[in-house]
Amino acid sequence: MKKGKIPASWCLALALFLAVGCSAERIDRDADQELEYTVMKTEEIPQEVLDTMEEQGEEPYQLCYQDGKELYLMRGYGKQETGGYSIQVESLASSGETIIFSTKLIGPQSRDEQKSEGSCPYIVVRTEYLDLPVLFEDS
Repeated sequence: MKKGKIPASWCLALALFLAVGCSAERIDRDADQELEYTVMKTEEIPQEVLDTMEEQGEEPYQLCYQDGKELYLMRGYGKQETGGYSIQVESLASSGETIIFSTKLIGPQSRDEQKSEGSCPYIVVRTEYLDLPVLFEDS
């Protein structure tokens, strides 16, 4: 090894440490407090929220929108080949320092539920505004 040169393997290790090691956040799952929420019907979703979701197109998204005392959490799973999908909220909780929003995409149960057209499944929930970062999780 020549003087002043850093081996490529060290650079990779350093890059991984900086990208992952420094940004890791420990969340105490035992201290989670379930939050009350409402799953919004499309006709109840504020126009600003709908506009924000529409800007995402067919791409997956995880977004938040705060409106006064309420927080809207939006989770879109992007373009799916067929219809018949649903989204289940597994949990919405606060760890004290983070809001954790966990959802699960549920595929069509049978071929009869599959529609010939593709779909872009999404869910919007409304909860009380807390000044905390949101962590989106898939179950």
